[in-house]
Amino acid sequence: EFALLCGLTGHVFIHILCADGEVFGWWPKLLRKALFGTSGIRDYDVFKWWQVALYKPLAGCGVCNSGWIAIIHWQKYGEHNFFNFIFFVCCAIFTAWVLEKVRDRII
Repeated sequence: EFALLCGLTGHVFIHILCADGEVFGWWPKLLRKALFGTSGIRDYDVFKWWQVALYKPLAGCGVCNSGWIAIIHWQKYGEHNFFNFIFFVCCAIFTAWVLEKVRDRII
């Protein structure tokens, strides 16, 4: 159940709280300016792999963000078993993915 909360947290942070005009709406713009040199949204193909690897989980992708939240919280809440770890992270990612698909159908 905690994996579901990690997925929900990642989705809510990226898609709701970091949206333009919301409380963390400044965060993606600041991160794009720091990493890419521009605050505008651009095609990821023109940037270096490490820039995209930093931006997506921190501000660009709710699924990526939820995976990292799960990885970080695993140390505190998870049983230290590799297969449980994989399942925990996959559940968080899947939760965020499902929420993203539901959101896309609603909007």
